[in-house]
Amino acid sequence: QYLALPEDKPGFYLYIRESDGTLWNPSCVPTCTPLDSYECRHGLYYTKFNSEKNSIRANVKFFIPQQDPVMLWDVTLTNTGTEEKTFSVYPYLDFSMRDYTKDVLYYHFCGNQMTADYNKEYQALMLDYFAFEAQHPGFTLFNATKPFQSYDMNRDVFIGRCRSEANPQNLESGELTDSAVPGAGFPICGVF
Repeated sequence: QYLALPEDKPGFYLYIRESDGTLWNPSCVPTCTPLDSYECRHGLYYTKFNSEKNSIRANVKFFIPQQDPVMLWDVTLTNTGTEEKTFSVYPYLDFSMRDYTKDVLYYHFCGNQMTADYNKEYQALMLDYFAFEAQHPGFTLFNATKPFQSYDMNRDVFIGRCRSEANPQNLESGELTDSAVPGAGFPICGVF
């Protein structure tokens, strides 16, 4: 494959990292960690995952309201056991040029048409896609209802060499590095 990432996958995931280092996704991919229970439902404008691993139940709904050009993530995590649980949650988004052909075939030529950075005003990770000929130019914001403490935007830093979204190096330690994208043309992700 010309580009190792992104692969033909959704490009947005929720990672759960337990205190013992166990890393899993309610959607099963990309880590493919075996789950204790798993259910997936698709409907008009939404997908729901109901999963459980090590007494942590994750109910995740990705949906797009009909009236707004946004995707919302509704996440509920429940401790189903009797012992206290310590874990961290990392939402991940692989930013793109909003055009499959450009992303796959022309990223090296067109990747300089977008930049990304942390936006203090919106407390969000922000992509600015400014190509004049783009079908869908503009800003993409990625944030949460509660402020996050750290983030990564440089996909090469977050994923690491010879790795994939299944085993990102920065989630081995659970430490995000506030990595920025050095400039236009570099692989961009958002994770906090």
